[in-house]
Order: sequence, then structure tokens, then C-alpha cells
Amino acid sequence: MGQEDAALLDRFLEMMAAERGASRNTLLAYRADLTGAGDLLGGLAGATRDGLGGLAAQWATLAAATVARKASALRAFYGFLEEEGLRADNPSAALPRPVTRRPLPKILSTAEVDRFFTLIAERLDVAHPAPLDLRLAALIELLYGSGLRATELVSLPRRALAADRPFLILRGKGARERLGP
Repeated sequence: MGQEDAALLDRFLEMMAAERGASRNTLLAYRADLTGAGDLLGGLAGATRDGLGGLAAQWATLAAATVARKASALRAFYGFLEEEGLRADNPSAALPRPVTRRPLPKILSTAEVDRFFTLIAERLDVAHPAPLDLRLAALIELLYGSGLRATELVSLPRRALAADRPFLILRGKGARERLGP
């Protein structure tokens, strides 16, 4: 990657972090996708519509979700360059737009949930339950009763729970906050 591409990429990622609140992992993924595309194109700064259109053939073996992610990164990058006046055109219209389907979430059956709570009750039905068993029971009750996502639960800070309020302040993707019971 040339110096011009590296400088443009750094400016773009700074904007993503500052203005859009992109997470560290998102920034790393954008950097990898844009660097890889730059390698295929022979550089990002001077890429043409035809060059970007040719990426579809090079990405033919990739999953639709991967192609969509890579194309999205390039669209955002060239949109940024155009908005900042660093490029007069936006060649990203030539990028593929694969249709992706979101998989249905995996859910537990009623019998599995019952078995889960039975196991927890058995672990707590002793004179002095282990602290980790108490912790597990609290986490499962919170997860099941509040509708938290698993990632929200495992990243929940201790200060999220306050005795003076009947809700939690949860921070999800993109640093968005929501309230949970």
C-alpha cells in the first residue's frame, strides 16, 4: 500500500471512530478489507469504476456476507473521499450488492429451558451454595428475564446494576444504549 493510500485510510478510520463511533474490531475489519482491496486494485486512491467492478470476479469464491461486508467498506471509503473533496467521483456504484439472508436465531426448546433451570436449582439447593453457582444463577435469571443479548450480559459492568432503579443501562453495538428490566 502506497503512502497516499495509507494516509487516506488513516483519515477514513479516524472519521469512523470519531463521528460514527466505530468499535476497535470494526476499524480493524475495515482496515483489513480496504487494504486487501487496495492490493487487488493496485491502490485505492486511483481506483476506477471498471477496477471496482472487476472485484466481483475476484470475490466470486467468497460468501455473500463477506462480499457484502467488503463492498460496504469500499462504499463508505469512497463516499468519505468524495464528501471530503479528496476525490471528484465515487466509483463504488460498480461494486456488487449480493443479497444476504440473516440466519434465524437458535433458540432453546421449553424442555431445554426447564432442564437448565432444574440444574441451577439443584446446584443452589445445598446448605452453602458455591459463589460461582450463585453467580451463574443470577446471570441466567438476568439473561432469561430481561431479554439481554449474550454479548450484553458478558460485557455488563458491575456499575450497571443500581439498587435505586429497576432497570439496567445496557450498551450495545455502536455504543448505543438501551434500558433493560
